[in-house]
Amino acid sequence: MSEFEGKNIHIFYGGIMMKNAMLAPISVLTAFCLVACSAKTAEIENVSQLRYDLLTYEADKFTVVCYPEIREKNFLSDGIAGEKDLLLGFRFYPTNTVAECVSVSLEADGGTYTAEFGEKSGSDYKICEMQIPTFNKSDLKCMLSVDGELYSVCLSSVKNADTITYIRAVNGIIETDAERLSAFKKTEPYETRIRLIENNGYNFWYVGFINSAKTLSYLIDGATGEILAVKEN
Repeated sequence: MSEFEGKNIHIFYGGIMMKNAMLAPISVLTAFCLVACSAKTAEIENVSQLRYDLLTYEADKFTVVCYPEIREKNFLSDGIAGEKDLLLGFRFYPTNTVAECVSVSLEADGGTYTAEFGEKSGSDYKICEMQIPTFNKSDLKCMLSVDGELYSVCLSSVKNADTITYIRAVNGIIETDAERLSAFKKTEPYETRIRLIENNGYNFWYVGFINSAKTLSYLIDGATGEILAVKEN
């Protein structure tokens, strides 16, 4: 959890918790072709993490969240955007129950992909992730096994008609906070991390510029592109 200055907003960057406050077919190659063609800026081209959607499913016994993202294989805060994979990250939140053994399986590009959830230290949810070749839908059908009981579920994107693109979010920072960003860029090489966040039907973009010494983070309104908060650390 991180705290931004400017507004009293607290966020779990990876998830769906917050206080006070056209998905095209995509693969690692097509995503970064889109980036190169749509926004030829260092801020976009140096992306080391792009969490471009967030899909959820809620039932009586559990909630499942999926995070499709393109992420560098060697995920370090070193200011360098390395070679990337397309991943589906999952979180499993049990509701008023204890789930000991949980796994997820799905079909994609003619293959079957399976992953087992593990414990997240200090958290009330389990996590897993899988590498897949492409992901091109705004929903995701998968099978969950929860302590031997099978559930066929369909996760749906939290994006709506008003959700701006991550490119617009980044370009808004470049245009409205140029002085601060320019000062950060002068220090040393940096990478960019972009993540979609949702809370109570509202979308936000987290954009972080990271070098080996510090991070410049922004919280962006997912509908208007307004900078809601900024933090440097």
